[in-house]
Amino acid sequence: TDYDTFNGLVASTVAVDATSVSGFGTVGVTVYQYTNNPNGQVTNSSQISVQTTTEDPSSLPALTLVLQNNEPIDYASSALPSVMAVRCFDYESSPYVRNVTCNNGLVVNLTCPAFSKGTYNVTCPGRARTPQCKTFDGTAFVVNPLCSVLSFDAY
Repeated sequence: TDYDTFNGLVASTVAVDATSVSGFGTVGVTVYQYTNNPNGQVTNSSQISVQTTTEDPSSLPALTLVLQNNEPIDYASSALPSVMAVRCFDYESSPYVRNVTCNNGLVVNLTCPAFSKGTYNVTCPGRARTPQCKTFDGTAFVVNPLCSVLSFDAY
């Protein structure tokens, strides 16, 4: 949009691979880039709607979309699994559960044994930050098996 250009933002793009259309097929492509969030869905990238039409459904073109994050995302900040020492303080007649918050924000449960106090090791799972190719199914954004992420950076 003119607003994005004025503010130095890079616009999202859609490229159509016409070589994937067989014969003399005709393909219509309509692209909408929303400047607001019409469905109130949580997203951190630009919102694009792409609609294609063709006389021959078997020759839909391959599309390459370049989406821009609204804010830079540090994908390198993925966390490896880690081990934390957690104390069970209470001497109880039956096992009890402690919720443990890991350094990466994930919560894991530790079942403390009955009639015992002590320190136990809890393994916190790793957390990877990678972009996903999702499409809106009318209710929510879901992973689309017909779409793949080719490359990505912070924007």
